[in-house]
Amino acid sequence: MAEKITRRKIRMRNLKRALSLTLASVMLLGMMVIGTSAAVAYPDVDKDNNVEAIEVLQAVKVMQGDDKGNFDPDRSVSRNEMAIVMAKLLNLDYNYYKDTCPFWDVPDYAKPYVAACYANGIVSGYNATTFGGADTVTAVQAASMMMRALGYFQYQSDYEDNFVLSTVKQASKIRLFDGINANQDSPLTRDQVARLALNALESGMVDPDDDTLSVTLPDGSQISKGKVNYVYRSSTQKFANTINTTETNASTLTGVNGSVVELGEQLYNGDLKRTATTDDFGAPSVRWTYKNSEVGNYADEADYVFEGTVKSSAMYDAVGKTVAEDYTWTVKMDGATEANAKKYIASDMKFFTRKDVEDNDKDDLDGTGRGTTTYVYLNDSKDTATVCIVNTYAAEITKVSGETITLDDMDESGLEFDINGYAEEDVVLYNKSVTSSGAWTVETILGKAELVEGEADTIRDKDRVVIGDTTYRYSSRYNDAEGSKLGVDSVDENVAFYIDKQGNIILLADAVESNDYAYVYSVGNANSKYGDDAEYGAKLILTDGSVKNVDIDSDDTDAWTKDLGLTGDSALKALRNGATKSTSWSAAEDNSKVSVVVDDTKTKKAPLVGQIVSYTEDGGIYSLDVKTTDYSAYDSSTEGVVKNGNSRIKLKDSTIYTDKNSAILVNPSTEDNDEFDAYVGYNNAPSVDVTNASRLVAYVKDGIVKAVFISEAEVTGSDEVIFVIGANSPKENGTGSNKYYVYDAVVNGEITSIRVKSGSDAASTLSSVEKNEIGIFFGMTQNSSDYVTKLTTKLPKDIAVNDLTAQNDSTPEKGGNWTAKAYIGTHRATTDGLLGFGWDSTEKEYTVRPAANDDAMIVYYDGSDLSLESLHNDRNDKAWVITDDGKVTAVFVWEVKDGEEDENNGGSDSETPAFGLTIKGETLTFTYAESETSAVRTAIRELLEDAGYTDVKITTADGKITKVTAMDGEDEVTFVLKADCITPPAGDSDLPQNSEYKTFMSYPTQTFDGETMTLSMKGDVKAVEKAGSSESDAEKAVLGAFANSDNNTFSKFEELYDLKTGTWGFVVVNIDGSAMIMLVGERKDTPQHSWDDADKDRPNDTVSSHGKGIVVRNSATHEVTFLSEYYWKSKGVTINASGLKLPTAPATPVSPD
Repeated sequence: MAEKITRRKIRMRNLKRALSLTLASVMLLGMMVIGTSAAVAYPDVDKDNNVEAIEVLQAVKVMQGDDKGNFDPDRSVSRNEMAIVMAKLLNLDYNYYKDTCPFWDVPDYAKPYVAACYANGIVSGYNATTFGGADTVTAVQAASMMMRALGYFQYQSDYEDNFVLSTVKQASKIRLFDGINANQDSPLTRDQVARLALNALESGMVDPDDDTLSVTLPDGSQISKGKVNYVYRSSTQKFANTINTTETNASTLTGVNGSVVELGEQLYNGDLKRTATTDDFGAPSVRWTYKNSEVGNYADEADYVFEGTVKSSAMYDAVGKTVAEDYTWTVKMDGATEANAKKYIASDMKFFTRKDVEDNDKDDLDGTGRGTTTYVYLNDSKDTATVCIVNTYAAEITKVSGETITLDDMDESGLEFDINGYAEEDVVLYNKSVTSSGAWTVETILGKAELVEGEADTIRDKDRVVIGDTTYRYSSRYNDAEGSKLGVDSVDENVAFYIDKQGNIILLADAVESNDYAYVYSVGNANSKYGDDAEYGAKLILTDGSVKNVDIDSDDTDAWTKDLGLTGDSALKALRNGATKSTSWSAAEDNSKVSVVVDDTKTKKAPLVGQIVSYTEDGGIYSLDVKTTDYSAYDSSTEGVVKNGNSRIKLKDSTIYTDKNSAILVNPSTEDNDEFDAYVGYNNAPSVDVTNASRLVAYVKDGIVKAVFISEAEVTGSDEVIFVIGANSPKENGTGSNKYYVYDAVVNGEITSIRVKSGSDAASTLSSVEKNEIGIFFGMTQNSSDYVTKLTTKLPKDIAVNDLTAQNDSTPEKGGNWTAKAYIGTHRATTDGLLGFGWDSTEKEYTVRPAANDDAMIVYYDGSDLSLESLHNDRNDKAWVITDDGKVTAVFVWEVKDGEEDENNGGSDSETPAFGLTIKGETLTFTYAESETSAVRTAIRELLEDAGYTDVKITTADGKITKVTAMDGEDEVTFVLKADCITPPAGDSDLPQNSEYKTFMSYPTQTFDGETMTLSMKGDVKAVEKAGSSESDAEKAVLGAFANSDNNTFSKFEELYDLKTGTWGFVVVNIDGSAMIMLVGERKDTPQHSWDDADKDRPNDTVSSHGKGIVVRNSATHEVTFLSEYYWKSKGVTINASGLKLPTAPATPVSPD
């Protein structure tokens, strides 16, 4: 059924609706663009977004995408970010204002922009010192900023209806909210902000005509009467006609006729231009250019849009009698006239006419059909109707080069389009247009096509396919590149196809074969529980590598028994070895299998054993259908038949090909003959050699291997190395048969998480990999739900983990669990091209020196996060090095921090470093006071020399360390310094001086800004006392530890740590493995300390009062902050001896933007 959009009385380029004001709320109504548009530059932006606005704002460098090429249109915009948009839009000199920001809560990156907007009257804060920059910007706040940029709201009298209503009323009047769908308090998204900004650029600027009367009274107060009138700014210069050409009259302030000056004209002085034209589909449109370069061509919003086949009566009802009978109609398809459509789209193409609409009957309008979208544009001033029929096409991406994709288009192979976010073999939907000369151009990528798979229940006349309860029909622009339409021979088979946005079949896909295939390993007599229904049983190797013993339907075994006249032992031998016929059939003896083409011949019958079969189960009996393509051709002795990453399987006399879905089962010669490792796709399979003892059988369909089984193979290595982080008693997720565990892992060089099926072989394997252990595997099997069911523990041939190889250790040879001893210490490649592992502190050298490999995968784990990095110089990190025939292919490094107990594989405590001094790669981190500079220099020198560096040079300036260099062999290394030099705060005598701090943290990071002092929990923390199991018990546990009673005082704390008057002390406790500061105190002659909750204002915060300030400890971030009396006063909080007195909610500011 066609989808109809009712015509509006007011037609603009995008849907526009008036604002309705209610007592409950103020709604800003609107809709997104519907219709065609220019090409979308971002993969996460489609035609339902404000494409025109996004691309114009991108062109003028006001709003751009992220480093991944995405625009992120649905992300909310903060007030800080809105200020950045405004500063860039108005081209403010924000660097000039960078040191003038009056708000304490604005981060450094946003300060120049907020300050510039504040100085130019574009924004204001919640109060004199608070901007609220982290809050999301609302529609009213953003509109207020835009209208101030246009010249509105320069006087207090402009807010006579209050801030919100006044803003909404004026914004509605100038259509600033067109295309925005949000209420007054809704946070705006990037998509909506872009649209709002474009609306502002197209809006006229105004100047105030101030005729108000102001009287100053004797007491200095003022009385104002009247209201400011705003009039459009006009100009007769050329730039004033580059966006809109609206004329004014002499009533302007300048008193001259001219054109209204839009904001975009004023800002860009004519460089940004908007021109009315038509797009490539023939629709009325606007073209934007910036500095003579085209930004894009964007269709007007259509009056009516229809999806699929359109009936004459539906079109008549939509446009009405006058349009149907009196307007002049023009119809195009994909930009082509009917004559050109016959040439380039379909030779029998025919378009409907105005008369067809006037008939108002049930006939289909020619040219419309399944998969088409029909746009109708009316021009009431010219009495014309323009119809653009746009087809949806589908094609596979055959090439990706930078930001350009190449499509296997059905009409013009090799069509290109610039877009990010897609990969080769992706199937995408798109619109395209054709010129009068037959040249096709991709206009829009609509996204990836949806893949449908399932068993076909019904296929009728190659017109429809029924799968379950859903009927699929073919698109009028069905792409037959992957084959003609499905026929009745595909009924009851697994089929796959892509559908368009309307649900029509648009491109066939290779059906992913069912995994219900198996290799018949052996056959024997079945028990009698099924009677005559099953005389024989079989051991099957399934495509996931598991073994299943089944009873075979006797109808399937009759081909080797009754049909050949064989019974008893002879019948069993025929099933196992095959049979031959001279005058009558006789079974082959053991060890002399009949090797023939699978299909029956008059004199030979191949065995069932050794075949690939599909199987179904019914009541415990299995039906087997032989699928092996050619039994004899694959009994090969060719070496190097399979190579990792190569789709080709090289045989003695021919070649077959696997794809990413092929099931590849390998039985290594080192394992029992019925133990097969399963792989899906050529990228995951190992390299395999076969010998005369090997056997290779395959099922090939449409030229592609669906399943291949290789027995007694020589596995020569695999590029697939899988690292899995162990866990103690991992949480079980899911329900029923879909239960699974989640593990952090690195698979094929990608940091990810894997779902391991409960009860599977993989789950059993990982149960022995505990927390603080790493599992290393060389292949994995996943089921159809992507759950991992098996992990390969056996070391492939030529593969070694540190000094452990399959050739010198019996455990990995068998594929069981094994342990490889870690190397302690790592060193990046030297100028000689050698890596270093295993630091010998006695000999002062690394004992293992393999050659560096730029393609090797280097994985770091810090105990919580995985990362891919280059190798660091560190003498206590633990490393496992994977080599292939001596070549380093992967390294896993478990970071052991200085001062941290090595919980991995035992280990021991190392000395806590002075000044929190650590080295990671070429980065030095430490904290010190100016008085400690000399000691820090000594510590740095000793650390670097112990790490193997020489000629250490340390530069200081003004008492601070500014540069550290050292020689690494023949290379000079300049270290990155992450150093905090603590200095006393200025301007607040109530804060303690640095020299008086007494902490039990290893030089925590300390920063000051005159009113706040923050001690972060970064750095090594010494646990003083183990508290209770929950934070709620922590205070009591700590106080009890010092006072030996429930008396909540600091007296024992002060006495124990010899705190002097004015000195600060921190007590660090360990709660369930997390170090936290629980108490912060200042010794005074008469201590006045107490605790209180501040959850009303700052969730997770715990506070203690003392002297002139409050200490806040946040249990979520574990930061401790001293907030001075002045800070709390600015918040309306009074400090007294008993704690905090929280204020009522502050009054709402007059202009909350």
